[in-house]
Amino acid sequence: MMQKLLPGLLLCTLLVMSLAVQANSDRHAISEATDAAVLKVVLNDQQPPLAYAGSIEHEANGFLVDLWRAFGEAEDIDVEFIFQSHEQALALVAQGEADVYGGVTAGLTNSLATGPTLAEYKYYLWLHQSVPLFPTPDQATAWVIGVVADSPDQRWLELHYPNLRLRTYDNVHALFDAALNNQIRVFLFNEYLDPRFANVSQLMRQYPIYRRVEAGENRITVALQPAREDLLDRLSRLPLMETEALKKGMVARDLKDDSVLRLSAPDDAWPLSATNNEGEPEGLLIDLWRAWSEVTDIPIQFVPMNNRLGYLNVKDGESDVMLAATEMGMDEFGLTSVIEYYNTPLLVYADPEQTSAERLSELADSVTLGMVASHQRQRDILQQLAPQISILPFNSLQDVEEAILERQIQGFVGPALITARKRQSSSVIDNLRTFATPQLPLPVYVATMGDAALAERIEDGFAMIPWQQKVRIEERWVGDENLQYYPYLPRRVVLQSGERQWLEGLGALRVGLPADSAPIIMQDEQGRVVGLDSDIMRLIEQRTPLLIDWKPCGDWQRCLDALRDREIDVLPFLSDTEERREYVNFSDVYWETPWAIASRENAALSVDSLSELSGYRIAMVASYSLMAQLKQVEDIDVVAVDTPEEGLTVVLEGAADGYIDSLPLLIERIREQRTGNIAISLLRDEPGDQVTFGVRSDWPQLVPVLNRAIETITEAERSAINERWFDYQFDEGISAEQVRKWSLRAGIAVFFVILVFLVWNSRLRREIERRKEVEEKIKYLAKHDDLTQLPNRSLLTDRLQQAVHLHHRHKLRFAVMFLDLDGFKEVNDREGHDAGDRLLVEIAQRLQGALRKNDTVSRFGGDEFVVVLTELDDVEQALAVAGKLIAEVTEPYDLDGVTAEVTVSIGIAMYPDDADQADVLLRLADKAMYQVKREGKNDVQLAASMTPER
Repeated sequence: MMQKLLPGLLLCTLLVMSLAVQANSDRHAISEATDAAVLKVVLNDQQPPLAYAGSIEHEANGFLVDLWRAFGEAEDIDVEFIFQSHEQALALVAQGEADVYGGVTAGLTNSLATGPTLAEYKYYLWLHQSVPLFPTPDQATAWVIGVVADSPDQRWLELHYPNLRLRTYDNVHALFDAALNNQIRVFLFNEYLDPRFANVSQLMRQYPIYRRVEAGENRITVALQPAREDLLDRLSRLPLMETEALKKGMVARDLKDDSVLRLSAPDDAWPLSATNNEGEPEGLLIDLWRAWSEVTDIPIQFVPMNNRLGYLNVKDGESDVMLAATEMGMDEFGLTSVIEYYNTPLLVYADPEQTSAERLSELADSVTLGMVASHQRQRDILQQLAPQISILPFNSLQDVEEAILERQIQGFVGPALITARKRQSSSVIDNLRTFATPQLPLPVYVATMGDAALAERIEDGFAMIPWQQKVRIEERWVGDENLQYYPYLPRRVVLQSGERQWLEGLGALRVGLPADSAPIIMQDEQGRVVGLDSDIMRLIEQRTPLLIDWKPCGDWQRCLDALRDREIDVLPFLSDTEERREYVNFSDVYWETPWAIASRENAALSVDSLSELSGYRIAMVASYSLMAQLKQVEDIDVVAVDTPEEGLTVVLEGAADGYIDSLPLLIERIREQRTGNIAISLLRDEPGDQVTFGVRSDWPQLVPVLNRAIETITEAERSAINERWFDYQFDEGISAEQVRKWSLRAGIAVFFVILVFLVWNSRLRREIERRKEVEEKIKYLAKHDDLTQLPNRSLLTDRLQQAVHLHHRHKLRFAVMFLDLDGFKEVNDREGHDAGDRLLVEIAQRLQGALRKNDTVSRFGGDEFVVVLTELDDVEQALAVAGKLIAEVTEPYDLDGVTAEVTVSIGIAMYPDDADQADVLLRLADKAMYQVKREGKNDVQLAASMTPER
């Protein structure tokens, strides 16, 4: 960064040198008036970076020194520098022992004549981090102000703030030492602390730049004795140096210590970056950068300010980094992104008094929305969702608030995290209503002015921060799991370049929202889309670039028609049928629900399969996938209905003997309609409804993206979604008394069925797995061990490959453990194969119970197991888990009254420390395990510390 500021100084030098051309005919004027053509310039050496004596033979250095040297070259005269205190400098000029005072504060020249202004800069009171902030210097009367003795700084402060108490020090470094030693807590200095000071980094930490108080402007001029006013004509050619040029010259020459990285940090973007009541920076991004500083050992300095000034500071070289940059800001100020290291959604907020619309598409064409930190892609998507509205860009929520008050806009699009905080302090923002719209992504970048070396250091540093640490930092600041970013980062779908480009060109994905589909999918009282499908889609949205726009499409048949006619792009909870394949591309199955039949209590149908319905009149929604099978039942009368509500009605009215639907939908319909005298029977022998995402026929390239996203959804996530939506009517808001009254109205049979459903629902995943095992036995056995039900070698290979890819992408570690049981053969031979099998099953259960859900334990063969531990910080974590596994395995086993004991030998290979290929890691772990077997068994061996084979 520093090198880029050199052109400012060079330009100044060239401007001054250009005076030579104009002064060619008068070169001897000054020479004759000075001794031996030497111009004596006196300067104060306590004015870094303007002027100071260097460490080598006290050579003259500083911005003013460079300026006067350039002047001497232009006039073809030698310049001699004399360093003195302020008062002595004035005296030397007045007595004729020096020609000019080469840099003096305007107004402090006594009776001397003054020349042109050379520079302008600001004075600041620098406050210790323990000193309460005050807005102006005249409120600093409680503090003693440190200042350099007999300096222009002291005279300036006495002139402008005569009521302040001062304590003087001999020189700048004595002043700084006093500040570090707590002799003073406030001192006067210019805009930048002297980088030559040995402890400048420590000084900057104790006196942060954001805690300085502006004291006033200082104008640097030239002073000379009245007898030498003949010099004024030549001196007037010295160029006026504006503040920015001064800063650039100063930084280029004097801030060579690049150890402290200055970060522009927004002061009002909580929870990302803000200042607390003490003026200290805080927030998620602040903590991330502190972690970065720890792993890189590079000190950092936060410079809190509003967003716009933050960008300007980086552009002008006052800061090195903008830590919360957006695409809009980088485009406007010409900054370059280093990395995208956070992402937060943009939501739409509208004034209910100015618009009664429920959805964006319903807004009137007179509506104007503001958009904070937006970029062209977000604006394009918003215009796609609501082409009739106008959009105005804004830089901050404060600007938006003022525009709403002045009725320039009727709402805005802004970052959900920051807006949530703003609601607490702004009644204007709090009164706005949130629209049910796609969560437009707002990437947050680290940005610089294009310094490639700095960019590499930043990127490498963030890669060194463990992913788990990033998760913990975010959890401290973002409590809403739906708005978190880092927990989902390792599961983000890896896209090929062509896929990413195609997806980003889509805009918002129009997903059908069928009516009468609770709890699978529905809208709550606030118009938000909720339900099982909403949760699944939210996970997919977090792990892909897809933006979901829910589109109400009516009943199921109308939704199917909308998908065929491409009025929507995707329809969830759709079963794959031959007929539908003509106009639909199907994803993999992402959920399965059992079929059930509802009938009148006094004529209850207790059946397990469709074939038992022969001779009955059965209703079903016409568009359901099971309809074709139902019609094939011999001697059955099928009643096609349009909605579940209609299906239950025809049963209650006696127009049908039963109505078939998925169990969750049936339970929800009964609850909503408070329908009495209904009995429910599970069709246990029928395969459940295996549902997929139906994708419009001309978008086949979307299917593999959805499939990879479905694969990332863990069993724990599925279980949580299942419990949230299939048990919610009892866990969230309906009291026991309400359930009792409902059961009386609906009849004992209904209440019993609901209780059965609740018990069944807690075992839903196990039920589904059992049916899959029956229906897809060959496919299952191809991936699992038949005895222990653990992943077998084939599935282990897949998961190892996935682990390598995932951990390479996110620069994480994982461990491969190879386990071999010691003494198993003896137990198997002594107690028999049945006992041996039971022992293996129990060992498998113990191993699974000792591991996290995202780890893998596989039966490799015989009495060998392989464990994959993901997302580790270091090898010590793997060793700790290995010790836990040994303790679990070596506990005695009760095999039908017979006690058995075994031990276990474990070898460990670490990715990427030992190898970066799955097969090599497995082989190294195996070799390490055999070394344990050779050296005594029941222990752990790291591949990295194996003794060489003889």
